[in-house]
Amino acid sequence: LILFENDKIKLHSCDFGGESAEKFEYYLQLLNEKKVPPPPYLRTILKKNKTVFIQNCQQDPDWPEDSAFDIPVKSLIASPIMVQGKTIGVIEGDMQFHEREMDSQDVARFEMFVNMVGLALDNIRAYHNLESKVAERTKSLNKTNQSLKEKAAELQKTSYKMATANVELLAVKEQLENKNSQTEILLEQFSQSRDELQSILDIGMKVIVMVNTDGIITATNQEIKNYFNIEYKDLLHQPFQSFLNKITDLFEDKNKAMALFAELQKKPDSSESGLLEMDQIYERVLILALPQKRYVSILSFPLISKTD
Repeated sequence: LILFENDKIKLHSCDFGGESAEKFEYYLQLLNEKKVPPPPYLRTILKKNKTVFIQNCQQDPDWPEDSAFDIPVKSLIASPIMVQGKTIGVIEGDMQFHEREMDSQDVARFEMFVNMVGLALDNIRAYHNLESKVAERTKSLNKTNQSLKEKAAELQKTSYKMATANVELLAVKEQLENKNSQTEILLEQFSQSRDELQSILDIGMKVIVMVNTDGIITATNQEIKNYFNIEYKDLLHQPFQSFLNKITDLFEDKNKAMALFAELQKKPDSSESGLLEMDQIYERVLILALPQKRYVSILSFPLISKTD
């Protein structure tokens, strides 16, 4: 996992099996110091934002021969991590010398995993922004409330003439009216936050359906139309089970789809990491036959509201 930070390439995690990661870290250091040119496949990803698959690195004419990149790799696949239409990093997978060749199915599963990583990073950033806004508004409300309490205490301790008291009460009334206006602005901002959430959901390349504890669909995205030929607005505020009834017959293995849906409703995936092991993703792959053939993997994560 490589992320771009401040125009630098930073290695965040890796697993080279029996090989040491020091070679690759040294190679990235040379790249950041511009002592060696970027490999052609990395330039292709950054320029075209698309997956690069090299089935046989030793026979590829663009494969670097520099000793700094002397890692025994047979095949290579690398995909850009996209967040809001921008490449923020690359996930690269290498296959060392093995009896089996990488194939198109490996590429499809890899791209699906990378898209999930990009969506997870985007959602994390969006929710952090929302939490920050709510915290700022709450702090402002608490400060105003404290100010009003102090003013009320002053009025109780001090004896004013009726005219003076009326002036003070009018001032408090004006403050309350101002606070009501601020509250209306806050409600409008929360409404904008919902619109921002919908925009975030629509950016994703995969279908997302959010369901409340009563089993009612509260949000989805427009990819639902591409996958299941259903308008996303027609699903809002509808029972989640009715949606499952509509799409079950679209899968080649209807029984497997029904069993997986039932299992994930009873036992959702853990939300601690937001990601699944690759073998779990492979086990869940379903073939969507209509409206067009696709390979899909179903995930179910609970969303925890910190205001509850």
